[in-house]
Amino acid sequence: MENLRLRTWIAGLAIALAVVFIIPNFKDTSSIAWWPAKKLNYGLDIQGGVQLVMGADIESVINTTVVRQTTALKSEFEKENIIVKGFSTTNASTGAFEILVGSSADAKKVEELLGKNHAGSLQVMSSNAEKVEVKYYDAYMLDQKQTIIKQAIETIRNRIDEFGVAEPQITQQGTDRILVQLPGMADAEQAKQLINTTAKLDFMIVNYTKSSEEIRKLVDEAEKAGNYSMKTMKYTDYVAKLNTDLKGKIPDKTVVYFEKRDDAKNMEIGSGRAHV
Repeated sequence: MENLRLRTWIAGLAIALAVVFIIPNFKDTSSIAWWPAKKLNYGLDIQGGVQLVMGADIESVINTTVVRQTTALKSEFEKENIIVKGFSTTNASTGAFEILVGSSADAKKVEELLGKNHAGSLQVMSSNAEKVEVKYYDAYMLDQKQTIIKQAIETIRNRIDEFGVAEPQITQQGTDRILVQLPGMADAEQAKQLINTTAKLDFMIVNYTKSSEEIRKLVDEAEKAGNYSMKTMKYTDYVAKLNTDLKGKIPDKTVVYFEKRDDAKNMEIGSGRAHV
C-alpha cells in the first residue's frame, strides 16, 4: 500500500512538472520569474522549414593566403638583403608557390630563412639556381581548412540570428560543405540572400570616455522607455533604433555595438558588454 501511494505521488509530481514546462508553448510566461519560459523547439520533421547545403570556397581562401604569404616573404627577404626575382603563384590554390632566384647561393639563403622563420608551416620541395619550390605542410593546410569552415559557420550563425530562428542547426558536412537547417522558416530565397551577402569589415576605435557599466545603464533606460529589446527585434534594427535613442547621451560621432562572448549561442545571450 505504501509503495502504491509513493508511486502515485511520484507520477503526480512528474505530470505537474510536465505541465509546468509545456505551458510556455501556449502562453507567455516570461513575466513570471520562477516559471520556465523556454519553449519546445520543433525540428524540420515536425514544423517544416528551410534546409540548405552551402559550399565553402576553400580554394579561393587558400589562394589568398598564399598571395599574402609571398608579400610577407618579400618584406622578410628585403630586410635580410636576400635577392629574389619574384614569385610564381600558379598553384596557390593547392598551398604551393615558387620563389624565383638568380643563383644557387640566393636559393640557399632563401631556404635558410624559411627554415628559421617558417619551419612549422612551410616546407621546401625542391631548390635550384632558378627557383625554390615551397608548399605548406599537409597538417598546416588541414588546420587552415578547418579554421575556414569554422569561421564560415560562425558567420552564417550570426546572420541567421537576424531571423530569430529558434535553434538553427548549422553543421559541417564533408571537407567543404555546411548544412543549414532553419526550422519554422518558409522563405528559402530570403535565407540564401542573407547568408550569401558579402561581409564588410569596419575598423573602429573604441571610445573609453564612458565605462561599459555607464553604457549598459543608458541601454537599459532606452529599452525601458521605448519598450523594446534585442529579444524582440532583429539585431541590426535594434542597434539602429538604440543609437537613435541614445543621441545626445553618448559622445558625438560614436555608436553603440555589442560584444558577443565566445561561449554565447547568440548575440542576445552574449550582449553583456557594450562598446562605443
